Amino acid sequence: MNISQATHLPQLTWLRGIAALFVLFSHINRANETNYSGEQPQQYFLLNWLDLGSFGVALFFTLSGCTLYLSVSQNGFPNMRSYYSFYLKRLFRIWPAFALALLAYLLAGILFQEALKPYESSWLATQFLKTYTWTDVISYLLLIFNFTGPEGLFNNAFWSLPVEFQYYLLLPLIVLVLQRWGAIAIFFVIIVSHVLYKADFQFIDSSLVFRLMFTFCLGVYSGYIYKHYHQRLPPGLAFFIILALTIFVYLFSEGTFAHLPMPSEWLVYGIAAVGCVISSIMAPLAIPMPIARLLNFYGDISYSLYLFHNLIIAAAVIVFVQYSALLLPYKLLFLTVTSATGATLLAWLSYKYIELPGMALGRRLLQRSRSSSVA
Repeated sequence: MNISQATHLPQLTWLRGIAALFVLFSHINRANETNYSGEQPQQYFLLNWLDLGSFGVALFFTLSGCTLYLSVSQNGFPNMRSYYSFYLKRLFRIWPAFALALLAYLLAGILFQEALKPYESSWLATQFLKTYTWTDVISYLLLIFNFTGPEGLFNNAFWSLPVEFQYYLLLPLIVLVLQRWGAIAIFFVIIVSHVLYKADFQFIDSSLVFRLMFTFCLGVYSGYIYKHYHQRLPPGLAFFIILALTIFVYLFSEGTFAHLPMPSEWLVYGIAAVGCVISSIMAPLAIPMPIARLLNFYGDISYSLYLFHNLIIAAAVIVFVQYSALLLPYKLLFLTVTSATGATLLAWLSYKYIELPGMALGRRLLQRSRSSSVA
């Protein structure tokens, strides 16, 4: 297949795996910052470099826009049949694993309550100890809690899920205006979303869906560029750009440029994410097979890893507290190895037994509806 006609690019899966690892290790570091048993703070240079969770989220949004455009642009999207197909697939791709994860966090909030109560003000404990109503649970299940609130219940990483799902709802409109009016229309959508963000509607709990719209829109435009412009970057230059942008983001997050007039953090993370995605798709990238397999694996399980990793981190913290006399000198090592291993295993199980069957069910329902319409 000609590279200009490809719709599945392995480098996008690699980037998704890297983004998931950024979020995982960022949250391990947040859990490590709390003093649980009088221990001294511990740091490790490599973990600091991987502590780029917000950048990872911006990468997720940008990658979603790009991969979804590459997927739907092959099928004459948007039209009524493609609408139904797209939304059915998205629903069964996202919601089953999310519903299971929400149930798991509800149970964890009961089981972990006593163990985490002494640290109730910490980053980790607050998400498990906040009180909630069944109305809150329903708003979470419906993925509207960024509008209804309250945020931070059950798993503080959940905040991005309704945002991304609402971008899916807007995808047909974004693709339509892009196909009719090109890049100018994309930037018009971005400007409108920024105005809505600045409006600061008081009846909306969180306006991040407007603030981060540019990442998804520019992700869609990245896919458009790939499909319509056949110039390609040298692989070495693409790798250099991705590495340079990642280093810049790390230095920015560390406050290196605090003395300079810099834009807001989300703008920096979003622009860097778009640069990484465009560089990766506009070059025939190849990496050593063992690394490619590892990143492909984490790219495949990235959604479940995002859903469940805080659950495993909380369990690791509880074990550490229980055996702190033995584990005190190895706090960071124990939390990192236990959390990363446990979260990876749980994410793989969720991907294999929840995500894949859910996607298969969505495809069967789609085929059945097509068969009945033909009949």
